[in-house]
Amino acid sequence: MIEYKALVCTGGHQNRAPLLPQTEDSVRRVPCPELDPNTPEPPRWAYIHKPIIVMVMGALMLGAGAVLILLHSSGVTDTPHATAPVCLSIGMMFVVVGLVWIPILKDKQRRMGLGARSTSRSLSSV
Repeated sequence: MIEYKALVCTGGHQNRAPLLPQTEDSVRRVPCPELDPNTPEPPRWAYIHKPIIVMVMGALMLGAGAVLILLHSSGVTDTPHATAPVCLSIGMMFVVVGLVWIPILKDKQRRMGLGARSTSRSLSSV
């Protein structure tokens, strides 16, 4: 008989993998990747890829707003008057959010690194 079971992470978090058909002998516990010492360290930019994407999207919106202002002022397009300022303000908001998000993530990464070292020191002293 085939049972559907999810893989369970031993670190307290559940793996979000889809339910796969597994037999009794193939069900196993998967250690969390962040707890496995054999897992390679991700590159430094991997921690800040979301703020970078947000800043790029904001820069694109900012550029679109600037182009709309130039086209509207030269009389080439007949866009509504509020379109360009809305694009400019949303683009600037995204850029600022991304710029503020990067130091927050770097500080979080630094604190998590210090926490892991202090935990390993306290375990080695026991």
